Formats: sequence, C-alpha cells, structure tokens
Amino acid sequence: MNRKIIFRGIIARHHGTKKWMYGYYNHEEKSGIHDINNEYSGRSVDGETVGQFIGETDITGRDIYEGDILCDSITKLKYLVKFASAGFHAFRIDEGIKNYPINLNKHDINIYHLHIIGNIYENPEMMNI
Repeated sequence: MNRKIIFRGIIARHHGTKKWMYGYYNHEEKSGIHDINNEYSGRSVDGETVGQFIGETDITGRDIYEGDILCDSITKLKYLVKFASAGFHAFRIDEGIKNYPINLNKHDINIYHLHIIGNIYENPEMMNI
C-alpha cells in the first residue's frame, strides 16, 4: 500500500491573504520555524494551520485534511476532522467535539455522504453553533 503523505499550511506573511502551501512538512524545534516544501518551492507556514492529508477524499473527490469541516449531504450535520486515537476521525461540531467520532475511511465517508464545506482556519465561524 502506497499512502500519499502530504501536509498543508497557510503561508506565513502572505500579504494579508490566506494562501495554502502543500508538500512535505518540516518543523525546526529550536527556531520554531514551520516549513512546507514540494518539488517546486518551500515556504514558511503558520504552524497552527498545518494539517496532514488523511489519505481519503470526500464524496466529490476533494482531498481531506486535518482541520477540514465536513457536512453530511442528507442530515446537514457538520463535522471537524481531527487526529485522535491513532487515526483520523470526524467529530460532530454541534456536540462540542465530545461525541463518538466517525472513522474516516471510504466506506463511512460514503455512508454519511461527507463533503468538505470549509476549514477551521478560513471559516472559524462554522465552529459556532
């Protein structure tokens, strides 16, 4: 099994806009610098926004990352993607992220009709109930 290990983070000091950088993640503990590099370039990113690709796509085919907000197309319930208990899970936002999570595998993503509607960095208002 070949799993794509990719990270994303919002580029630090990018003229007031939130532009994502995708690639390999490097964190230097001493300097506190967070970098994401790919085959084309490397940039410093805001360490608070770094999230890993979970290895799955939503029902529309978009890659899912930590920090994404998902919505069930049928019930309209919203979920936050987090790493917990040795895996990636979706936690219902309206229950204060203290509920039994959905495992984020292709089967459950399809059963719950999950699609990305935003993320906690660009759309923090979606976390308010």
